[in-house]
Parts: sequence; structure tokens; C-alpha cells
Amino acid sequence: MVCPQRYFQTATTYGSSRSERITITSMGVDEHLGVPAARGWTNPLIADYFADYANYVFSLFGDRVKTWITINEAISVCDFAYNSGIIAPGIQEPIYGTYLCNKHILIAHAKAYRIYEKYYRPSQHGKVSFANNLLWIEPLTPADEELAELGLQHSVSLNDHVI
Repeated sequence: MVCPQRYFQTATTYGSSRSERITITSMGVDEHLGVPAARGWTNPLIADYFADYANYVFSLFGDRVKTWITINEAISVCDFAYNSGIIAPGIQEPIYGTYLCNKHILIAHAKAYRIYEKYYRPSQHGKVSFANNLLWIEPLTPADEELAELGLQHSVSLNDHVI
């Protein structure tokens, strides 16, 4: 994992200087905890920043990484960042924050995907994906079944349906 704010030079130098064959499958994953404090994923510019970051990481490690995961568990990232505020940027903005976060994460993924497809896939032959989690919801009582189903569908469709 390459985080622009921590250990960046060490990680890139170490990863680039290794000449022996890698015997595990490396997967490139974003670093959602390293998001800048300036509104984080609610900032509309974050998608462009992420695209620049992805472009750099693709160019640096793409000859060895064949499976990229742009965003890991977007629902949790947005919930923890904007509902509870327990991860960066730590803003409790539950009404609009989670929706803006999910919107910008999807745009960031799309931009990174398009960059890889256009500039790197022809020579690196890798894949770019998005790892999402599902919030499973069970009804507390039979009267809650419809509400639980609605919550489950919202959880699934928020990001998966779009992709």
C-alpha cells in the first residue's frame, strides 16, 4: 500500500528496487485513511486527485501488480468518515456527507479505471476493480421485513448497481 502522506518514499523505493520474483499476488489498493483533511471524499476535486495518484501508482508498480482495487469498502469508508466521523477526515455530516462521499468515490474509481484502460492495460495486461462490502440487514420482527429489505437493497445498490 502506498500512502502519499506516510512512508511514501520508503514504499516506492523498496517496491521498485526488488529484483527477485514475487511469489504472491500483489494487489494495489487505495489508502482511504490517507485522504486529505480538506473535506476528504466530499470535496469534488478528490476524484481528480485520486486519478493523479492512481496514474502514478500504475506507472510505478504496474509491471508487477496485475490486479488493482481502486477503493476498498466504499460504504464503510463513507460511513466511518461522515456518519460516525471515526476515520479521516472525521467530519460528522450524516445527511449529505455519505452521499457525496459515495458519489466522489465512484467518480474517482471511474477515472482511475479509464486511465488504466487507456494508458496501462495494453502493456501491463492487468485488471482494475472495486471492492465493496455489503451491509446485511435482518428484520428484528416480522413487521420489519419490508424495512430490512429496503435497507439491504440500498446497501447493495448504492455502489454495486452503478458499477
